[in-house]
Order: sequence, then structure tokens, then C-alpha cells
Amino acid sequence: MADSMRKCVGCRRSFPKTQLIRVVKKSNGQLAVDLKQAMDGRGAYVCRSVSCVSKAQSRNLLAQAFHLNPKPDIYLALAESVHDSGSHDISRLLGFAVRARKAILGHMAVSQSIKQGQLCLVIVDGDHPGETQKQIEALAQRSHTDLLWYHHTSKSFDRVVGKANCRCAGITDKQFASELKKLIME
Repeated sequence: MADSMRKCVGCRRSFPKTQLIRVVKKSNGQLAVDLKQAMDGRGAYVCRSVSCVSKAQSRNLLAQAFHLNPKPDIYLALAESVHDSGSHDISRLLGFAVRARKAILGHMAVSQSIKQGQLCLVIVDGDHPGETQKQIEALAQRSHTDLLWYHHTSKSFDRVVGKANCRCAGITDKQFASELKKLIME
């Protein structure tokens, strides 16, 4: 079953909701971070990236989403959730996959590998979306290849994979793909 899509209030892009952080308006009118996405109440979603949390705070986007003036501590809780989302482990495992030659890097190579059915997972840089990433997403959907948007918190995606201006990676190994999916979707 496909994961339902939600829109980040920061960047306004749609992602599977499991890749986003949910903020919920509880029955008492207070906002809370709902990491398990199980709390009752109206929800809004934010990417697991510092840039989207910062944009949401600077433009007071949660106020618009919930039609109330939120306490500033909700943005602090969101920022802490981003930092706690395991990005260091993801970066490390993705780096291992590259060094073990279990990753294909770059738009052209990933596109070709998707078409040839060689990939178990495609990871796209979620902090720098563009036409290239949209093309990769469309290809992955057509070929039923799993695709995840990676929102990093410190290192840029190209530094993680060790290739300048790289915005996507394809994972060829099932074990690496499985572990990366678990970490990214936590």
C-alpha cells in the first residue's frame, strides 16, 4: 500500500507522510510535535530539515496552518526533532554504501540504472529540489522503484556521497536499501 502524501508547510512540496514531522493541534488548542503521527487533532507537516523548520518559524507558517498564534517552544521542539532524526546514521550508512560500491551516483547514472531495473532504492536530496529530482521521481514511480527524499541537517548531500553537485543516489544492494529506508523513515 502506498504511503499517503502530505505537503510540508515550509517548502510546500509533497512527500509521503512518514518522511515528515507532524505537528498536531490538540483538543486544548496547544500545538505538539507528533513523531508517531498517532495523536488526535488537526495536523500540519514539516520536512525533517533545518531549512524547512526555519522557514516555518520565520514566516510563522504554523500560525497560518492552524489559525492561531503558537508558542515559540513548538519551533524549538521541531528543531530538536530534526536533530534527533538520525541524520548522522543515515549519512554514515549512505557513505558506507558509496565506498562499498553499492551506490550509483548522479542524475544520468541513476536514471539509466532505474530504467535497467538495477536499483533497490533511490535517495533524492530533499533540501535542494529541482527539475532533475522531479525527473528521477517520475522515473522511479513508473518503474516501481522505492524513492525517499533525504532531508539532511548538517552535511550537504553531495558531501555525504563524496561527489560534487550530486543530488541523487541509487542503492543497488537490498541490505543497504533496507537499512537506509528504516533510518530515513524513523
